[in-house]
Amino acid sequence: MDCSTVSSVGDLSFLLLRADHVDWKELLSRSFGVEQADKEMRDALMDKDFEFAKEFMVSGAMGLKTPATRQAVFCQLSKLISRIRVHSRQLLKLLQNNAEAITQLKDYKEFLHWLSKLAFELISDPDWHKKLMESLAIDENKKIEGKNGAEVSSKHYLTNGNKDENIEEYEVDDEEGIEENDEENSIPFATRISALTLISLIFKPSIDSIGSDSFSTFLDLRHWIGKVEQQKLLFALDDQFEACQKIALNLLNHFVSIGWFQTHSQISDEEWLFLRVRPNMPRHQQAIKFRLQFHLPRMELKLQLEFIETLLKMSEESSNIVTNASEGKEHYFVEALLDSPQLHSLLNALHVSLPYVNFKMLDKGSLFISRILSLCLLVDKIVSPVVHSLSPEGFMPSLDDASICVKGLFKYNLIEILIIIATDYNICAQQLTRTCFRAHKSISGILAHIFSQYLTSSFSSSLLKNDVNQYLSQIASYFWQQLTECRHRGAFEAASNEFSTVVCPRLWTICAENCQLNNYKTLFPYSPKQWLEQILAALTGKDDSHKLCVTRRSAGLPHLIASLLENAPVKMLNDEQGLFHQTIRQLMDCSERQNPELEVHCINVLRLLFMHSKFSELVLPHVECAFRVTIEGSSSEFWPVRNAHTQLFAALIKRVFGTPAVERRTLHIESRCKQTANEFFKRYPALFEFFLSQISFISNGLEENSKTSWHQFGCKHLFLAFPLLITLTHLRPHVLCLDDLQYSLKPFLPNLLVLLLYVPTHSVRALASAAILSNSTDSELQRILAWLILQTKIFVNGTSNATQNFVAAIQLLLLHMDELKISSCESVSKLSEWISQQKLLLNYDVT
Repeated sequence: MDCSTVSSVGDLSFLLLRADHVDWKELLSRSFGVEQADKEMRDALMDKDFEFAKEFMVSGAMGLKTPATRQAVFCQLSKLISRIRVHSRQLLKLLQNNAEAITQLKDYKEFLHWLSKLAFELISDPDWHKKLMESLAIDENKKIEGKNGAEVSSKHYLTNGNKDENIEEYEVDDEEGIEENDEENSIPFATRISALTLISLIFKPSIDSIGSDSFSTFLDLRHWIGKVEQQKLLFALDDQFEACQKIALNLLNHFVSIGWFQTHSQISDEEWLFLRVRPNMPRHQQAIKFRLQFHLPRMELKLQLEFIETLLKMSEESSNIVTNASEGKEHYFVEALLDSPQLHSLLNALHVSLPYVNFKMLDKGSLFISRILSLCLLVDKIVSPVVHSLSPEGFMPSLDDASICVKGLFKYNLIEILIIIATDYNICAQQLTRTCFRAHKSISGILAHIFSQYLTSSFSSSLLKNDVNQYLSQIASYFWQQLTECRHRGAFEAASNEFSTVVCPRLWTICAENCQLNNYKTLFPYSPKQWLEQILAALTGKDDSHKLCVTRRSAGLPHLIASLLENAPVKMLNDEQGLFHQTIRQLMDCSERQNPELEVHCINVLRLLFMHSKFSELVLPHVECAFRVTIEGSSSEFWPVRNAHTQLFAALIKRVFGTPAVERRTLHIESRCKQTANEFFKRYPALFEFFLSQISFISNGLEENSKTSWHQFGCKHLFLAFPLLITLTHLRPHVLCLDDLQYSLKPFLPNLLVLLLYVPTHSVRALASAAILSNSTDSELQRILAWLILQTKIFVNGTSNATQNFVAAIQLLLLHMDELKISSCESVSKLSEWISQQKLLLNYDVT
């Protein structure tokens, strides 16, 4: 097919199917690689270069599904376009009386225009967008007919994907609608993202240098963007994928900023359709989000306020209906939360709109802020009992457990209404929980924005002092509750993100302002330091801790403490007796309190602090103590405690030894993640004796002649062995093997050998084998092999019989030596020959 004939989506559909049948390495090298490598940026492009490039683009390059391949393609294409720009600027200086320069410039312009047309053809399918809007309009009409005729009840919308017999064929549930719309869009995601990326490569450099770049003026790119291209970019805001939406929004904003694109200054019917119909579909919420981000900044303040007023009225009506829900009137709850427009959809639109509306310019701006705050706090009372009863994954617990849980924690017990609805109306309760969670997520963003922009700024003087204090106290209580009690991961992560990036920095800023320091307690109920003291008091058992979240990762609690410390002044962090180091010490003492639940919380907080990039240097003085705590805790009799210590130990290993370049799938540690014993134990000297005593404790019950060895070796020994052995696999002897080295790994080798030969657990034997090979020098390894040969001779002479574990341990050691390519010797040959003579139940292949 000739490249010039490619002008429609239909023509390109065949080419896109070829993407999987092309040798992309060869074609990329031929088009942009070897033949272009020796050419400088100012060298001209020849006709064959354009032919190669066009052949490459229409051979399926726009439909590549692998991100890495797409990145390689567009990296080279970016270099090609840059080369065109550089050489064109050179030609424009020689334009007079130079026919060759004029011809070359025209070729460049035609090639870029061809790329632009190709890309705009593939941004979005107009037919798909038309069908999308028609389906939304059908749903809107269906909703109106259902209300007027009382024929389509809310029961249909809440069934678990089952259609009512009275519903026409075109009415589908949410999930089916997503799949059908995706199928109708004939242009796949990979093609759409490639097309938008290509448009950015062509237009972005010209936009950034508008008026100052002679080549951009020569191209006259403004006339390349007609009504059809503008419409397609707007359609891309409704794309199913956020990556496409972001690029389209960025392009539209740039085109508007330089006057290439004119927008209407009000919310259109299409935006209201997205708000009113099927808001359970996440991509509809994303579509209205990006549409509002594009339209609101360009609207007049009056129209912005009218839109906010409409959102508030609709949200307040829905909330008031819910508050009237009671026994016998459960349908109010259904109508408010699940009938369109749904409450969470309105709150999401309000959350997106607030940053673009400046209430400080209004005389009655305080009334808007008060209404928004009151609405959020009311909706929080409605949805929190539901959200807080969910599992971390967002699933409903058993109905009886949920009711008991909420009765114990909340006065406002709407979970009972949820149970009644789910039973009587044949509803999928998960749909209700999803609706409540999305509303809850928007509340966190709205409260954080109002807190930072209005309640803690000069704008607060326009509000009554008592109202300000009350709102501040309620917002503080809201974030405290979400980060200490909520189990739902999405809910506490949303609250944590807003708290750490918006609320907490503002709290510390207020503390630092001397003018407000004296009246701080009246301005806000807690300072960040007081928040930290209060949560540490609960963790150390000095305060009531029964409301703390009981999940195995402590939910938002670690994020709360990390946010408070992360935004603290530098002096409080670096001071030896400062806030950070005092917090670490208090958390380290968790094992002394003999409370497993509090110990789990403390260890989870320590894990996050050791993983946090900002604290990478600050935690180093506490590594030694942390190793002792986590190794001792790994042998706890309580599984949640062991699990938490395992996570902390993994964080310590990464902090001390670093992260491997590639995912490790063997027990052998790469050299970049190892340290010499002298280097490690000089930094943490107390760990040498501690490690030696702990590994001796494990091996003491495993002496060969001990008749009670298996009774002495229990779970405590087993769990204690793992962190010790893993740490030892990260250590190696010094290269020079000097005798005057302060710390040597020789004392560990006898105990490691005992663990290798006599522990009945294969995973421990494997770690012991890897530790032996990592900790021993060549001469020490030879002595170990020689000793093993002596032991085999005892078995050969009939003095005793070799156990299966003993034979398997030697075979495992030889296998690891082969994996590490350790040179063979006579000892290895003898041991291999002896193993081949044994009747081993589970054999390893030793080469």
